[in-house]
Amino acid sequence: MEPRIKQGWLRTLIFFPVWGFFSSVIGTIGLFMLMFLNGIDFSNQEDTQLFMKPIMDGDFSSPIMGFTMFFQLLSTTLAVFFMMKYIDRKPFSSVGLSTVNLKNDIIDGLCASLILIGGTFFILWLSGAIIITEKDFNVSIFLVSFILLFNSFDQELMFRGYILNNLMDSFKNRWVALGVSSIFFSVLHFGNPEFFSSYIPLLSMIFGGTILLGLSYTFTKNLWFPTFFHFGWNFLQGLFGFEISGIGVDSWSIYSHTNNENFSDLITGGAFGIEGSIVSLFLIFIGIYIIFRKYEKK
Repeated sequence: MEPRIKQGWLRTLIFFPVWGFFSSVIGTIGLFMLMFLNGIDFSNQEDTQLFMKPIMDGDFSSPIMGFTMFFQLLSTTLAVFFMMKYIDRKPFSSVGLSTVNLKNDIIDGLCASLILIGGTFFILWLSGAIIITEKDFNVSIFLVSFILLFNSFDQELMFRGYILNNLMDSFKNRWVALGVSSIFFSVLHFGNPEFFSSYIPLLSMIFGGTILLGLSYTFTKNLWFPTFFHFGWNFLQGLFGFEISGIGVDSWSIYSHTNNENFSDLITGGAFGIEGSIVSLFLIFIGIYIIFRKYEKK
């Protein structure tokens, strides 16, 4: 069947209030259910603040954070399902859930993130731009991995599976569709700490968070490579002791380090983390070229 609304860009704009509605309803219900099951007194402000602390602190080792991410993923899934069924009138699976080459996409996504994040870390470390101060590792990787995977799939389902998918219907040129989707993805991160500390974080969101992650989708319309690339990207940043898009995490780091004051924040990334480093941005450009050439040949 033809979509009820033919313009993909218009379906994209309609998606946001629908997503906001489902997020508000499901998120609120989920939060109150968790508080009820944990015996939290809703009238006791101190108990409520204590319960909310892992969420506010971004504690990815907390089961409460895990349930919060699960409800967010559920909200996005229901919003996309609603749009696909009643507006796009296409099967939900058409957002990019094919299992063809699933194993290879998972491996390729994880390896690509390791090369980019690991490569940036070692360049900064070997050049002396960052100084390792402590080595520590004492967290449940299993729980952290699931939380980050929920978060990665949530964003990929939203930004690639629905938004980029629909923009590709309106703009036949993949670069235009990726460029427009980068605006939405970047706006989502405007409120992150130190986002406007330099021009690098914005460029990283545009070229890394959107074009690098979404480029393969424009060829395959499959979510698994960008999902596991996204997962590995965030997991490895935290593992090497960096902030994730300006948000400080220490739930699963194996290294603590400080930025060498003799190096500019444009090199070290400053308070925004590795995504604020021009070294990371340079490797992102290389990654975009390699991914484009790989899928173009296929």
